[in-house]
Amino acid sequence: MKPIYLILIMLLLSGIASAQLEPDRERFDIEIHPGEVIHKVLTLTNTGEEPVSRIRTTAVGGDAKDMIMIDIPKKAIDPGDDMDVDIFFMAPPETKPGLYTGFFYIFDETAPPALPIAISFNLNVIEKDSYNVGLYINDAKEVSGEVTPDEPVEFDLEVRNTGRFRDLIEVYIPEVPAGWQPRLYDGDEEIDLPYSLALPSGSSHHLTLKVEVNENARSGSMRIVGESQGNRSKNASVTVNLDVGVVVKGYDVRIDIPK
Repeated sequence: MKPIYLILIMLLLSGIASAQLEPDRERFDIEIHPGEVIHKVLTLTNTGEEPVSRIRTTAVGGDAKDMIMIDIPKKAIDPGDDMDVDIFFMAPPETKPGLYTGFFYIFDETAPPALPIAISFNLNVIEKDSYNVGLYINDAKEVSGEVTPDEPVEFDLEVRNTGRFRDLIEVYIPEVPAGWQPRLYDGDEEIDLPYSLALPSGSSHHLTLKVEVNENARSGSMRIVGESQGNRSKNASVTVNLDVGVVVKGYDVRIDIPK
């Protein structure tokens, strides 16, 4: 390899290591009614060693571009600090029901710049029914993560009443993979499943899902369901995909070496 290419590669690697943005999620699945506005927050963390002086984005692409507004603060992010990005989803009253998609890229102004981050959106525009349920995990319908017996994984679970009337929505897990121990929290209180929430029309409630695994657990998937009690045919579900890692326990080795 020529020296000039080696130098360029080293500079690029050092740039990526020194300043790097990490989003708390890269996908948003939104169910929205015509005439409705929904606000979400994307959190960016500087996981590098240098401040990020400014963040730039591309224009939103896709057929949902006119339904998404992004507000990024014009400020620096120090190493280890976070910055919240406000995202507004707007469906004009004349919007036809259907699935609309969008995306944009985030860049940080470092020298050399780090790799861009892609954020994608799936907007499902639906007519408001008498009873309906929205269920999201980290603002999406499906999430993936890694877990070990020593380190549980945690997700935000949003339960939303997307119907016209006040409803009682029951949250439950149909089947739990062997070795997984899901725990659901409402605030700081651990709650039993199934769990019922009384929600007015258009309102939502956030729960915390923590998943622990034992040493015999294997990688797999788990589904969480939210079901309307006003009309049990109306339900929604989300999926958690987990890669189960192995804990390597430390031990001391004594070696007797002859003189």
